[in-house]
Amino acid sequence: MPKFYTSPQSHWVRDRNLWLDPVVGEAICQNLLDSETGASAYIPTGFFFEGAWQLQPDPQNLDGGALMADISDWAFATEETAQRIAELLGAEMPELNYARPVRGIQLSRYPYMDSKKQPLRPMCVALSSTRGGSIVINAGLVASTLARYFSYDPTSGNVRHSWEGALGDLIDELRDELEHSAEERISAMPALLPGNEKFAVGRS
Repeated sequence: MPKFYTSPQSHWVRDRNLWLDPVVGEAICQNLLDSETGASAYIPTGFFFEGAWQLQPDPQNLDGGALMADISDWAFATEETAQRIAELLGAEMPELNYARPVRGIQLSRYPYMDSKKQPLRPMCVALSSTRGGSIVINAGLVASTLARYFSYDPTSGNVRHSWEGALGDLIDELRDELEHSAEERISAMPALLPGNEKFAVGRS
């Protein structure tokens, strides 16, 4: 596969500066190649997504009718992409105990399905901090955000990413959520655990 395309393929699906190749499920980033001519580069990002469908109410038959609807794939990263996001966050956040891919929940009433109409659960990343916080985030939404920051350098011939700002904002938000989670766990603990009376704080 080339490092970039000079025009979008006819089967790609556009989402602002990000496209999706539904054949292989890869996100394709559109970025400026030449400011004088306005030419664009279309760059395969290496982030992949599952084709997602959902059983939804049939607007023509509201008395129990249902139909399969094609929905946005960005929330449904592949396992490999979820692993990549987990490794990226683990490297950027040394305060984590772990960052590991996990499957998210399935909706019971309006379930998700893949392109073969098999049940599909979104890939997520579970994060646990050394301070006791824990959260679960959607891997696909993180990947689709970072995928928008690829560019091609015609001088060096290299593809590069410039997602540092977006990643930094994301990590700041994750740290806040982990801290909030840790505080909630601490406040939910009993004021005095059996056997730990010597650590109690009392008034004289």
